[in-house]
Amino acid sequence: STVIETGGGSDISITTTQSNQDPLTLTFVDAHDLEVGEFFTMIPSVAVDGGVFRITGTTDSTWSANDTVGSLEFYSEDQSGTSTDSVRGAIALYTENTYGSSHGLSLRTKGDATGAPTEKVKIDSTGDVEIKTDGKGLIVSSPDGTRYKITCANGGAVTSTAM
Repeated sequence: STVIETGGGSDISITTTQSNQDPLTLTFVDAHDLEVGEFFTMIPSVAVDGGVFRITGTTDSTWSANDTVGSLEFYSEDQSGTSTDSVRGAIALYTENTYGSSHGLSLRTKGDATGAPTEKVKIDSTGDVEIKTDGKGLIVSSPDGTRYKITCANGGAVTSTAM
């Protein structure tokens, strides 16, 4: 059974109970800020008791490589700069093939600019990590605490630069 109720103020709780299982409660705090569209687009605070917050893709047969299955977007109402009132970043699950059976993660961010966040890092289903921004690299720390930026030039030459 599923129960939807309002609490003190403008909170909304959804509780689902299945036989032989503990109830799962999902609470949206300050629900007046909650917008429900294709996905939840603005959630100021989400508390999940004893469960998993799940985003479900409903397509089950026709996929193209790099289709987004589901994503979490990070939205800011900040009015400063040129990127006002917009999505500032996202974590997306994407398909790697036309069957929808192999998936990777995409990390998308943007600076103070208009437009949607762009993919900066991609982790494929095998665990390979790709940095998608030209000229950017991987920052690592040595045992003595020195930080190094590792980059790759055209032709494959790898350079490490102390930061």
